[in-house]
Amino acid sequence: MKNQRIRRYMALMLFLLTACVVCAQQEPVIDVAVESTLVYRGEPFLLQVKVSSEKEPEQPVFPPSQDFRVEVMAPSRNQSTSVQIINGRMIREERNEVQFNFSLIPLRIGDLRIPSIPVRIDGKVYATRPSQIRCQEPDKIDDIGLDMLVSATECYVGEPLMLTWNWYIGRRVGDFRFILPVLEMDAFWFPEYSPEIDQQRIQEYLRIDIGQNKTLIGRQGPARWQNRQLTQVTFSQPMIPKQAGSYTLPASSVVFAIEDARGSRQRRSPMDDFFGSARMRRVSVVSTSPRLVVRDLPATGRPANFSGIVGSCSAQASAEPREVSVGDPIIVTMRLRGPAYLDGVRLPELSAQESLNRDFKISDVSPGTIENSEKVFQFTLRARHADVRAIPALEVPYFDSKTGQYATAATQPIPLTVKAVSTVTAMDVEGRAASVMAPGGAELRAWSQGIAANVAGLDVLKNHRVGYRQWRRSPWWLVLCVVMPLLYGTLSLSLQLWRRRHADPALLAARQATGRCRRALKRVVLTDDGAGDAILAAWRDFFGAKLRLPADALVFADIRPALQAAGLDGDELAGVERIFTACEAGRYAGRSMEPPAELLALALRLLPTLDKKLNGRRTGRKPA
Repeated sequence: MKNQRIRRYMALMLFLLTACVVCAQQEPVIDVAVESTLVYRGEPFLLQVKVSSEKEPEQPVFPPSQDFRVEVMAPSRNQSTSVQIINGRMIREERNEVQFNFSLIPLRIGDLRIPSIPVRIDGKVYATRPSQIRCQEPDKIDDIGLDMLVSATECYVGEPLMLTWNWYIGRRVGDFRFILPVLEMDAFWFPEYSPEIDQQRIQEYLRIDIGQNKTLIGRQGPARWQNRQLTQVTFSQPMIPKQAGSYTLPASSVVFAIEDARGSRQRRSPMDDFFGSARMRRVSVVSTSPRLVVRDLPATGRPANFSGIVGSCSAQASAEPREVSVGDPIIVTMRLRGPAYLDGVRLPELSAQESLNRDFKISDVSPGTIENSEKVFQFTLRARHADVRAIPALEVPYFDSKTGQYATAATQPIPLTVKAVSTVTAMDVEGRAASVMAPGGAELRAWSQGIAANVAGLDVLKNHRVGYRQWRRSPWWLVLCVVMPLLYGTLSLSLQLWRRRHADPALLAARQATGRCRRALKRVVLTDDGAGDAILAAWRDFFGAKLRLPADALVFADIRPALQAAGLDGDELAGVERIFTACEAGRYAGRSMEPPAELLALALRLLPTLDKKLNGRRTGRKPA
């Protein structure tokens, strides 16, 4: 009896232990890792949240923080299967590991705390452990500077201004990152902007990464700064004040890597390959904080149909056709010129202009398109009566920021010839009246007999029999019964094959990326100064298509997680990084220390391996 109780007790304990093991195996495992615990203010570093779970986790949201600026990056995924035998039972467990990546930029120096990040899995919320890092101020340097300029120190609400950054570079730099907190001010509107590009000097332009997947177009060239001849990178962004006030624009900064001539031990930078075995150190420069006074528009003298245009303004108009009848459409094209930024410019309410609304019906007013330095609007006018002699001057009220008063831009009147419309009755059409008088008193002569002269009896109609026999004699029966279905089937099959091939354009581009990259590399002229740029362009196009990322501004840090997930070993990763950093050094520093021939040979040697492993990553198969 006692032995039986012991056996029952041991069986119960074994059952509970097995249940605990199974439950523990089903619980998700969440871990967090940072790229480094020692970072520099303004320098981005990587934070990874690793989730291992049988259920699919949701994308976690980084909690609001005043210490970091957060950018969400693409996650990576690993899948594994394990088999365990517990108490004679085989337990198969499939684990799904997802790595959620965040790029964090510390905004102040000191000890910073990365908060706990909530992760939702199958309706249940888990939390990561908090992390602690230390942020230091990057080193300063005197032969590199940054200026932030605003086109005016005083302006009015709605008046477009232009922010311009000038980065002066007196030595080789790399791995740079701009921090522009002014673009996050709620008191201003920052519209999309693309400068005019001189195609003959396309090599002088570059994309400036400002975070949050946003870029600005910059231009580099020689300049003089503090009595030194150096390189200047300039880029601009329009801004429009939304509310009045006195503002101190927050200073901008740029963090970058330079060669450490002191030889001290520093943390390795991704730009080490720029200078062979030289060590790198992080430095930064900070701009001044310009002041700006924004005044509100005066209420005195504001026109009722004020369009909101602030700044200088002029208007021109043209119309086609100019000889019309009452009610005929007249297409009017109106061009506005003057404001520094035209995207937000709108026409005032045209129906509020009494002289125009009295003589014309107004419709189809377009939102406008920008052509060169003008904004072009089109709308339709229809004359109400034959006494109209011209389209009156079209008025556009605006606020002149130079004089501080409201003004009106007006077009020149456009002469018109408007004809009256005669009314034609049913008797005019039929021609049954002996004489019909026109509204002016003259007798109608044209079509005097009307359609009555063409009336004939039903005797002229002939009965034509149409049936199966007549239809069978026609050659069209073969076309309808045989050729048309065959043609339809052929077209349907061709369309289905075409749709299947082009269902995923990104997949098609990824398949063609290797051949396209190889052809681009073989076209590189090694004796040309732009050989490094050509290799870098082919390299970016290849990885952009394979990893489905924007290719124009790719750097090695953007693709490192994906390459590691694809199974590249250390030597292959080092080779890819070497090509990126060497080509970028040649572009930004003026000359690369790496011979283009070696970089080209390395790229051609790595290309088949990269194609094989990245294809295996896309299909979920491990490369052999």
